[in-house]
Amino acid sequence: MNCNQWLPAQGSHCGQPGRPYAVGPRCPEHTPAAQAGRPEPLPGPGYTPQRLLTPQYRLAQAATAGTARTRTTSPRRTTS
Repeated sequence: MNCNQWLPAQGSHCGQPGRPYAVGPRCPEHTPAAQAGRPEPLPGPGYTPQRLLTPQYRLAQAATAGTARTRTTSPRRTTS
C-alpha cells in the first residue's frame, strides 16, 4: 500500500510504502498526526463492544430483561 498524499511541488503522489488511515494510505511522513505536528499516538488495547459495556450496565439489562411494559391508551373495560 503506497502513500497517496498529493505533493503539489512534484505534481504527483508521495508513493512511499504506508499503512491505511481514514484519509487513505499514508507513509510515516504524511500521517494525520505528522501533518498536524503531533507525535503518533501509541497503539491501544482495542475495544470490543463487550468491553465498552460496564458490568453494572450488563446487570441492569439482565435484571430488567422481559419485564418492560408498554402503556396503553385505551380505557379499561369493566365487567358487570
